[in-house]
Amino acid sequence: MEEIIAQLLAKMARKICETTFSSEWRGISELTERLKSECRATEKAILEECVKSINRTFRENKARRKEMGLVLQEKDRHREILTVLGLIDVSRDCYFDKQNGIYVYPLDELLQIEKNERMDSGVKARLVWEACEESYRKSAEHVTEGAVSRQTVRNAIISCDAETERQTDERKRVVRELHIHADEDHVHLQKPQKRKGKSSQAVPLVTVTEGSRAVSARRNETIRPMHFVDEDFDSARLWKSVEGYLMEAYDMKEVEKIYLHADGGAWIRKGLDDYPNVIPVMDGYHAEKEIRRIDSLFPRRNVGQRLRGILRRNDPEKAQILIDSLESSLEDTSEQEKLAAFAYYLKNNWDALARRYQGGLPGSCTEGLVSHVLSERFSRNPMGWSREVLGKLSKVRVFRLNGGDMRAIFSSAPRNIRFAKQYEEYLSGALAEKLDWSIFEKPLPVFDTGSGTQRLIRMIGQAG
Repeated sequence: MEEIIAQLLAKMARKICETTFSSEWRGISELTERLKSECRATEKAILEECVKSINRTFRENKARRKEMGLVLQEKDRHREILTVLGLIDVSRDCYFDKQNGIYVYPLDELLQIEKNERMDSGVKARLVWEACEESYRKSAEHVTEGAVSRQTVRNAIISCDAETERQTDERKRVVRELHIHADEDHVHLQKPQKRKGKSSQAVPLVTVTEGSRAVSARRNETIRPMHFVDEDFDSARLWKSVEGYLMEAYDMKEVEKIYLHADGGAWIRKGLDDYPNVIPVMDGYHAEKEIRRIDSLFPRRNVGQRLRGILRRNDPEKAQILIDSLESSLEDTSEQEKLAAFAYYLKNNWDALARRYQGGLPGSCTEGLVSHVLSERFSRNPMGWSREVLGKLSKVRVFRLNGGDMRAIFSSAPRNIRFAKQYEEYLSGALAEKLDWSIFEKPLPVFDTGSGTQRLIRMIGQAG
């Protein structure tokens, strides 16, 4: 096998030299594409040769096969599988397992290729990974150059299995305070048989941070953000995941305060009930939204400015006096209802609102986090999602933003553990003894000493 690989590499080197010093290409872009094509073709040929060599190595050791209870039934049964290098030939031998009375393909077990599978798990993972940022069609184009359809990308998303938890440090971090941001995105759903009307799904998002820091005069960034969503949009299970991360990543005995930045939603109030040091803080965006809404009902009365001052002074009695005076000046029923709703909002969220306007806390960024983590892909553009795909892909997108490894999206364990382990142990020893790596230490063959390439190399050497 090593001789064939050396020949393939030498052939690639020749083609690269011929391409580089040819006058046929125009510009660096065309040269880059040609070199990329040559390297990719060689990579694919080397992969196919490795697969063939492994298959032959196992076939030739009859004593080992007899020990494993395998009887050769058919040689080189053809099979193709799509990999990140393209469509490759995986011709492998079929054996009869006398111990279990079934036909097996040991090479499939080693390569972790499932029955009837036409695509490598690595390709599936890349398709899903790219679909977190762009459309199904673009994902298929970038990963497989259009060899698969948009439906294939969707199927890969549905079949994936990613966890949102990021690998934590071995030692628990010690901090005095944590800042948790909670909000939700509202995503349009597809309706069966393209029925008219609108249907949406709320996607709760929780982000755990250690605060924020300035990166420029007008921009801050969160410290060690960790995002959480739930595949089934279950807020109770989502908070359990957050609690599990807090216990695993931080020494909670040392955490004095946990600031919960949110809009006062019911599902958020139920989170972290077991933590006595949780301090609710109203998100600045939603607080200003409510104040400006009520301010618009009373033009030229500076209601917004007066409310902000009352909140800074933490004076609920003064707020009630202001609400009563405003109510007496309204005659329209709808406006009275709006004022009553605001009064209820103010009363139920007074402490959280006062903390926001009293200062001393970092700015709230819940809306920005939702926009960056979810809306950018799922709700900013006019598109509809199925509930199943939305749950899966939002989880993978969060997994990606949390620094997760793409290879963890698909866990492809061998179906037959006994053969996979024995086969792998045997090959690791057999190939190590058989391969002669000294061939790669020999000088590369000189193609043509009178060629332009060789003359250029000699000139460079003499100039040095």
